[in-house]
Amino acid sequence: MDNMDERRLDPRIRNTAPVRIVVLVAREAPALEGMVFERATRDISAAGLRFTVPCSIPLGAILRLQVDISEPDESYNHVGQVAWCESTDEEEDEAHMLGIQILQTLGNRALDWRAMVRSLIRDDAE
Repeated sequence: MDNMDERRLDPRIRNTAPVRIVVLVAREAPALEGMVFERATRDISAAGLRFTVPCSIPLGAILRLQVDISEPDESYNHVGQVAWCESTDEEEDEAHMLGIQILQTLGNRALDWRAMVRSLIRDDAE
């Protein structure tokens, strides 16, 4: 995963925000479409996020994401695309770590999301 880290353009911050994931489009695995997962983020950036799910989701799949940030108390809705998926044995059941590229932040809140992430990164650096 180090290679993935090196290609990131935006700084990221470790964050364990609750995230509700709905698989909207998975052309290579249509049985996944409509599936819902309740997970927690591992980290976030202005352009994406990372979390685990209990099954593999193919590259390019389109997801709807609701991310609930506790500090500040905010909820953000995104449409994202699976940029990478790796198997991991970090959890009891076999899990897959997903890297998601945010394609759109719904509700005209893209600037709010970016500002919130920058604020979290700045606060973490202090």
